[in-house]
Amino acid sequence: MASWFGQGGHLYNIFHLDEFQQAIERQENTAEQDYELHDLRPSLENLPPTTTSTTTPLNDESSSKSSTSSTSSFIHIPSSTSTPSTYLSTSDLDRGHRLGNFWNYPTYNPAEKRMELIPEVFFERIGGSVESKLSYIDLGCNEGELTLSFWSHLLPHTSHPSSALGIDIDPTLINRAQTRSLAGDILRGGEQSIRFVDGDVSDLKFLEEEIDKLESSRVTLISLFSTTMWLHVHLGDSGLKLFLVYVLSRCNFFLVEPQPKKCYTSVNRRLRRMGREEVDMSVIDLDNVEEFVLGTIDECGFKRVKEEENEEETKTHWNRRLILFKRKDL
Repeated sequence: MASWFGQGGHLYNIFHLDEFQQAIERQENTAEQDYELHDLRPSLENLPPTTTSTTTPLNDESSSKSSTSSTSSFIHIPSSTSTPSTYLSTSDLDRGHRLGNFWNYPTYNPAEKRMELIPEVFFERIGGSVESKLSYIDLGCNEGELTLSFWSHLLPHTSHPSSALGIDIDPTLINRAQTRSLAGDILRGGEQSIRFVDGDVSDLKFLEEEIDKLESSRVTLISLFSTTMWLHVHLGDSGLKLFLVYVLSRCNFFLVEPQPKKCYTSVNRRLRRMGREEVDMSVIDLDNVEEFVLGTIDECGFKRVKEEENEEETKTHWNRRLILFKRKDL
């Protein structure tokens, strides 16, 4: 597989503006300085309203699925009682700096610029692995611009039935994703092949129900772009591990972009500057966050595609790795 990482390969960056990112980088490498936190919330696009598909997380353990569930052969883990959705009500005050639900991101980093760096062989490989149905899930999809671009590149590489799903915790972003989807005319067989749902992906009962709707024995590809940190800071090491174990039990390919330690340490600094409550990171081993994520994936029976093909993984200009894994038994 040709190298498809590099400048622009970073996908859902938590910093929206180049000048803000540069300031943060200077701050990480030099003395502490004061930089303005850009508030992108007020600049909403005038998108036409659509009906969102709002799903309330199910935390009642008594509401488990029957033994006839299509996922009975997969790992099922009860949902955590402390999930990121707890903070959704304060989202406007946190301005995306607690949950990563930043608004207007495509304005500053359009998907087409990033897609230009991904060779078609990536999509050929994923599509060519399909035996019965092509399915794709983007966890933490923001307003769906990149999700739709990925899906439109995957579809030409299979003749099988296909369906895709984008999930984000923020209903406003999902409303925009649905609008984009309708306007983009990404159809298959006369029916829309992709849908967007708002919900807390750390609620594994909710996630299981949404995955089951794809009606695939295993999802072809699940992507997690710059989302691991936001789950990690709220769930801790043990909670993130449970999440990854379940998600990996449901897919054949896994595309992940883990955030490095410096991103974690900047979360509370930015919240403090806004006068907002900090996140408790005492349950995270901050010195080994990337190793923790990648080690868990390896333990779940996945291997890096790059290592298999003896190619070096390059980093994005944000100094992050975008890594494709596949099941070892494929």
